Amino acid sequence: MGLNSVSMNANKQGIALIILLLICSGCSQKQSLEWIPFHWEGDTISGKYIEKAYIYVPVKVEDLPHNFTMQLDLGTYKTLFYGNTIQPYLDEYTSFADKYEIPMFKNITLQTGSVLFKDVNIGYYNGFGEEIPKDSIHSKMPKHIGVIASDIFRNKILVIDYPSCRFAVSDSLPFEYKDLPAEKFDMEKGIIKPETLLRKPKYHRMCNELRYKDAELWTLLMIGFTPREIMVVYGIKNINSVYVKFNRLHRRLEKRGV
Repeated sequence: MGLNSVSMNANKQGIALIILLLICSGCSQKQSLEWIPFHWEGDTISGKYIEKAYIYVPVKVEDLPHNFTMQLDLGTYKTLFYGNTIQPYLDEYTSFADKYEIPMFKNITLQTGSVLFKDVNIGYYNGFGEEIPKDSIHSKMPKHIGVIASDIFRNKILVIDYPSCRFAVSDSLPFEYKDLPAEKFDMEKGIIKPETLLRKPKYHRMCNELRYKDAELWTLLMIGFTPREIMVVYGIKNINSVYVKFNRLHRRLEKRGV
């Protein structure tokens, strides 16, 4: 089984996550996890189509008879519903509206795959998201309603299998990963600090070709950080800048055979 992993101590906010970044899709050992599927969503940014721009997770909310998606974004601190998109469902379902106490939805149940996240407090992002006509809320097409952030995994272990497009959440480290080599790291404001993720042979090869910050950026992208997470780590204001930088580094490393 070819795996890379990183683990972390509890940070000042009491968040304790272990993230395993699976580099291969096969695993011969019996799995003890309940896997949650996700899919990649593409987007055209600066005139260039990015096939894997965002991770979307199918979700059910409370007992609403509708299918939704939310973006998995570990670069965001708080799980949110988009105000414009969720509003028609507040108007339609009184029991759901009763869960909203400005500025939060209280004690919400989210279902992703067969996994339930209970008693989740979810923010309301006022004025954001696509507006949905009332006559469209009952269509079978899943509506994209918000963001699943790092807070929902507080004091949990998060396992992300990127090649198989799935992730899992556990209260303890699954037995099949007990002997997996890992490195500890800290989080700052819910974001993983990059330093310990960069102790890899290929990173040191890249340092011979790139400046330190460029090598750091490229490594984080290669191990699965999303462009939006990169924005938060480096304080970049415009996501387009991440894609432009990524393309330039790719061309440079490809030319050098790295």
